[in-house]
Amino acid sequence: MNHWNYRIVRWNHKGNPPCTTYGIHEAFYDEKNKIWGITEKPVAVDGDSLKDLKEGLKWMSSALKKPILDYDKIPEKGAKGPGPSKEEKRDKKKGKK
Repeated sequence: MNHWNYRIVRWNHKGNPPCTTYGIHEAFYDEKNKIWGITEKPVAVDGDSLKDLKEGLKWMSSALKKPILDYDKIPEKGAKGPGPSKEEKRDKKKGKK
């Protein structure tokens, strides 16, 4: 069963000087509970009501209790993502890249 949750992701930037930043991302898991991907950018807190905002913050704060993920190690070794989209499959059949 595939699922997702919020996780903290650490980015080690190789600039001059190098630096490290952190963000909360949605992490996506495969059937073997391995992370195959994350959202491209950290997630924002928003909602249609104050209740929605509080619930979102509660879910995001649960990421603080889990191990931090290193961006360079995503996807996890052996993780199986959802595979190519219908469009990618169609284009492959037509010989497009």
